[in-house]
Amino acid sequence: MGAASGATTIHVSSVGRSQPALTGVTPTSGISIVQVGGEASPQNFTLSGGYVAAGPYQMRLVHFAPAQAAPGELDPALAAHGVTQFNDFRLQTEQVLQPGTPPDGNLPGQPVGIGPEGELPGQELVVPQVPAYLALPTGALHYASVLLDDLHKRVGDLTPPPLDTLNALDAANGFPYAPNAFVRVKGWTGTVTGSLQPDFHQRIWMLQAGGGVTWPGVFAEGDRVDGNIVMSQGGSRSTVAVNHSVSRFDATGFGLTATYRSAGGAYADLVAQGLFFTNVGFSTDERGSVGSTSGSGFVTSLEAGLPFVLGRWATIEPRAALAYQTDHFRPFTDVDGVQTDLGNASSLAARIGTRLSHAFAFQSSRGAGEISPFVTVDYVRSLVGHNHETVGGVVFYDDTGGNALKYGCGISVRLQQRMSGYVSFEHVSGRGAPSATGNEILGTFRYVF
Repeated sequence: MGAASGATTIHVSSVGRSQPALTGVTPTSGISIVQVGGEASPQNFTLSGGYVAAGPYQMRLVHFAPAQAAPGELDPALAAHGVTQFNDFRLQTEQVLQPGTPPDGNLPGQPVGIGPEGELPGQELVVPQVPAYLALPTGALHYASVLLDDLHKRVGDLTPPPLDTLNALDAANGFPYAPNAFVRVKGWTGTVTGSLQPDFHQRIWMLQAGGGVTWPGVFAEGDRVDGNIVMSQGGSRSTVAVNHSVSRFDATGFGLTATYRSAGGAYADLVAQGLFFTNVGFSTDERGSVGSTSGSGFVTSLEAGLPFVLGRWATIEPRAALAYQTDHFRPFTDVDGVQTDLGNASSLAARIGTRLSHAFAFQSSRGAGEISPFVTVDYVRSLVGHNHETVGGVVFYDDTGGNALKYGCGISVRLQQRMSGYVSFEHVSGRGAPSATGNEILGTFRYVF
């Protein structure tokens, strides 16, 4: 009894981890935890941390002034002292109100139009880490697609040394099959626009290296097959736009590549890689670090291209590719006690495009070389994809891919017959939602021993 004064922080622990009852905001729903038989305001009582997790939802402290409080909810101890008018503070799961809904002055903080974690009208408020959970599988699939790339980006100049040069190199170094190695570094930054999940900004970095041999004349005179073992190390950080929650991971990859090139220049390139995701973590402004897990993935692609020489002016190279990827992360329980299973995400995408280049030969003290500026245009279309997460017993669906138009330019340099380098810049323009829009920079170096 009497008026409330000052500010009191209430600590509440959620015992049940299953899906909570969706209480809504009414004078009789949820759990009454404080009643004041005198004057009180919403500032008198607050929850430690701002909310209590009940499954994936936030249960927040809602204040019902005497004019809104339900008489049937009055605590018998207050009623025994003759109290009839009271302030009721209740734990409730709130919904986002439709745009234009006039706010109720006695229910401060109830969101209108869009929720603090990106919820839409009619949806319950989720804990702040849910958007980061939804971003992780999508971000991992996008990381894998950036890693796959195309044959030029992986090995640089596609014009191989002539067979007699390969034989001469083999004789000089004592090794058959022209062993070679490459290394490349790449960065990507941009925004992933969602249709089933909030947008997020993603930064990707990676270092990849590989080595292998060339078998000449495998199927016909003048053709060759390149086989390589590849390894990669990289990472990703995704920040959800609406609430700045973060998902991040490191990725280690191991794989094999096989490339067939005909005497006429046509090629087919097959890539298969396994990925291991470590240091997977999530954080929010409200809780800091909220959880961690680990995972694995698999990516594969098949690309084909056919260069055409347009007189002495340029070479045009139509190309097409098909790529499949999947990832899986271990279930975990976060700091709010929310049990989370990020599911198994998968995606199948097709790419079609062309590359236009012109080679300029030059002579140096170390021999003949060639520099080739180029431009590229590619269209990527998502064919099939699915994923869902189970957070606190509730299923959430998210995005797995999207369509994009890619514009690129760069320079390929070959020094003597042993060394080649490749530098490129590419802008990715997402088409609709879901999609990714951003910029990529890449550098590759290759050496034939």
